[in-house]
Amino acid sequence: MNMRRKGSKGKWPCKFRKGLSLALCASMAGTGIAAHVALADTEAVVLGDELLKATPDQAQKLEEATPSNAGMSSSLTDGGSGEIGGEEATPSNATFQMLPPDDNILSVGTDEPYQSIQDAINYINERQKGSDEAKEEDWMIQVRPGNYGRFLVPRTVENLTIQGAGNDTVIQTMDGSSLESSAGSDRNSDANGIVVWGKNITFKDLKIESGDYHLDKEGKELWYTSAISTNDIMSGTGEEAASGLTLDHCTFEGSGTGMGVLPLRSVFTVTDCRFEGYEQAIYFACDNLEALDWQITGNTIEDCIYAIHGYFGGAVSGDAEGMMIQGNTICGTQDRFAVVALMDQSNKGSLKLDISDNDFSYAILGGINQRKDGDVAQGSMGELQDANVMKDHSFVADAYWYSADNYGTAFYAPKEAGKIAVWHADPLQESDIKDKFQAALEDYGTAGQFIEFNAPAQEIFTLAKNAW
Repeated sequence: MNMRRKGSKGKWPCKFRKGLSLALCASMAGTGIAAHVALADTEAVVLGDELLKATPDQAQKLEEATPSNAGMSSSLTDGGSGEIGGEEATPSNATFQMLPPDDNILSVGTDEPYQSIQDAINYINERQKGSDEAKEEDWMIQVRPGNYGRFLVPRTVENLTIQGAGNDTVIQTMDGSSLESSAGSDRNSDANGIVVWGKNITFKDLKIESGDYHLDKEGKELWYTSAISTNDIMSGTGEEAASGLTLDHCTFEGSGTGMGVLPLRSVFTVTDCRFEGYEQAIYFACDNLEALDWQITGNTIEDCIYAIHGYFGGAVSGDAEGMMIQGNTICGTQDRFAVVALMDQSNKGSLKLDISDNDFSYAILGGINQRKDGDVAQGSMGELQDANVMKDHSFVADAYWYSADNYGTAFYAPKEAGKIAVWHADPLQESDIKDKFQAALEDYGTAGQFIEFNAPAQEIFTLAKNAW
């Protein structure tokens, strides 16, 4: 098999709405250009698109109340004794404590003033529309245990925290239901989940359940179906894109399709959350934005084809914090590796990375256009294998422009017992290829295992995890 493909420099080689992988597109190689590949202590000089492919066998107690959550404590208890535990709480064991309602604290539940989350948001919307003072204040919607429908946060709503009772507060998404908000009726941007257009919005201690509904109003497949989305394709992304969206101690349970969260924002935080059962846990398509301050910390992502996936391509300000990915657990399986694929679309520095102390299992950690000075806080993509725990055949992929029109990819993988060797070569031009393969297999202790080679470079992202 000898496939050759090209992408155009500075542009996205394929439409993400068609479901093709960012990593797949970014690692496409061209012909006749030598690229360097380093694998632990083993190195090889290879031609750009020739690749050997191997298939491998809480809510936290609030110590100090803030204006947005004053008096509302979610704490871990010890056997019902009320004593604070010694580890961070998860949404499933958060203890719910209702705050007394006031002008800025609204309560939702069967016996509360508001029966739905949307009703409470609508009230805040009306208050903030006519008052700059109301917009600047911190607002909270506290949601009692129960099952609730999805909702929309309009552009005119700011500084809002929606807090539940952990896994006992369940919001249903991607179930074919309609939004009960007039703000969404004039736009075709409904992603079948919770829609967030407001500024500085926080979700805390909630469980988001998603079905497999992924169609638009006309019954066509909707590429941006997601449990939580900030997308608004009718009017584009406005000034709210530079404001924060925060997910804190939330659980996302999918049904094998769509995205957990689609944050088209320059500022985004997701911490101590759990994602399971989505096609993509976190996906972002930020053509005209820069990653000013993204923090992805302390999360668990399992059973998702893409764990963290997307790109930034906006103008570079020079003072952006970039994207921190730290302390997460990301797990794939032997049959389907989990993928982290992060791209600086313009190759000018709109996405800078700081990736450390994560635990990867059956995972691919991929960076695209991350070879400029300062792109990676750890020094380079290759350094990330030592800055993180790479288990169960996990490895690092570093895709980059090696000519005006084509990508090359270097792969970095720590040696471990039983590891499948990964190797590049050009069978048409290297006469001693058999000896080189054999030496690599013996070096990795994998001699005798089945190896397929001479596949295009993007296969490292696709065949290894069976994504196609």
